[in-house]
Amino acid sequence: MTESDALSRITGLDELGMKTYSIILAAGNVTKGDISLLLNLSYEEVDDIVAKLVEQKLVVELPGVIQRLQAIPPFEGLAAELRDLGDQIRKIRDDLKSQVAEASAKVRDALVDSAGKATSDLTTQIERLGAERREYVTRIEGTLDSEKDSISESKRAFASQTDAILGEWKSELPHMVEPVIADAKNSIASLANSLMADMRSWGSSAKSIAGDVANDLRSSVTTFQQRTESTIDNQAQTIQELAEEKYGGAISGTKSAQSDATQHVGAASNSLVSVLNNATNGVEAIINDAANAAEQVISEATSD
Repeated sequence: MTESDALSRITGLDELGMKTYSIILAAGNVTKGDISLLLNLSYEEVDDIVAKLVEQKLVVELPGVIQRLQAIPPFEGLAAELRDLGDQIRKIRDDLKSQVAEASAKVRDALVDSAGKATSDLTTQIERLGAERREYVTRIEGTLDSEKDSISESKRAFASQTDAILGEWKSELPHMVEPVIADAKNSIASLANSLMADMRSWGSSAKSIAGDVANDLRSSVTTFQQRTESTIDNQAQTIQELAEEKYGGAISGTKSAQSDATQHVGAASNSLVSVLNNATNGVEAIINDAANAAEQVISEATSD
């Protein structure tokens, strides 16, 4: 890459601009008319090209009656531009530093002010919350005290009402219980009388039945005795008749045996009748004892 190509790339000049700059740089001092003749361009075209070169600080216009042009070496101009750019950059950096410092100071001051205000607000809020908390605690304690008093009063009232009700119940209880006890005693007495009547009826019936049974047994025993005696008499008569026919001497022994048998039958009948009488009397005694015991139990139950 040639110096001309590098300059063209850096400055952005076209071909006519580079030719014009090269003529001014080679000739030293030239006029716009010289350039117009050398490049075969109109004066207006040369004037526009020169104006761009002057603007890019590649050419300067020398003072004089006839204005001449003088070229500035390309890299000297670039160096001057770079120096100007460096100065501008330093100036911008210094401005930025001062602006940053100023902004930091403002931010710091604002943060300090905000923190102070926030701390003050927080302290105020804490104090307000503390005051509200104390107020709430005071209210709650007052409410609890009033509720305690109310509860104590309610307990006392409830206890008084309970005592009054219990007193009324105690005073009314005998009047309430006495009719029930009287009804119970009357019911028990009625039941006892009914049981006594049933027991007497049953005892009378049992005695009657025992008497009937005893009479039936006595009648049966008497009938059995009579039948036995009749049978013995008949058998003895038959035996006596046979004995008279065959054994005349033994008749007296037969009569003795008949008499003994009759006596034994009579004794047995009497013993059986005695046993029946004893059994009847025992049954009557047992019935009487049971009736007396039942009457005693019923009398004790009704007396309580």
